[in-house]
Amino acid sequence: MQEVFRIMKDIPWWGWILIFLCIVAIADILFNIKHTIQHNFRVATQNKWLQAGINVKDKAIRTNFYFTKFRKELLQICHASGYEHPCQFNTDDVDINLSDKNLAKTLATAFSYHKDKVNFTSVQELLDCPHLGGNLNLKKMRKTENAID
Repeated sequence: MQEVFRIMKDIPWWGWILIFLCIVAIADILFNIKHTIQHNFRVATQNKWLQAGINVKDKAIRTNFYFTKFRKELLQICHASGYEHPCQFNTDDVDINLSDKNLAKTLATAFSYHKDKVNFTSVQELLDCPHLGGNLNLKKMRKTENAID
């Protein structure tokens, strides 16, 4: 249990936001599945008749569209804030509302957490990094794929 708490403590604040948004997207998918099949319960079954109501291609397209738009909006927020990448935000940059009475605090004061500075110079450096797949060699990849077949 201590290991789980240690791992959870190491997740940055924006990671929790992404986890929350993923949960919301999955819940939306399950909610739409429930109404597509005309039942009051979510589908977790091996029954072929119940599985027939799930349109996987439609859900995949919608999920891809959601994450593409989310990535675009997150980058627009970063650029409007004067940053090039989301990792440049710190916990003093983000305010959260704690009530309906305009009580807003920064993440740093609300959670007593101060994010460590990330060594980030530019997006181009990340694209060129061989450890992140930036130097993709398509010819070599196709040769490897053909060798596997």
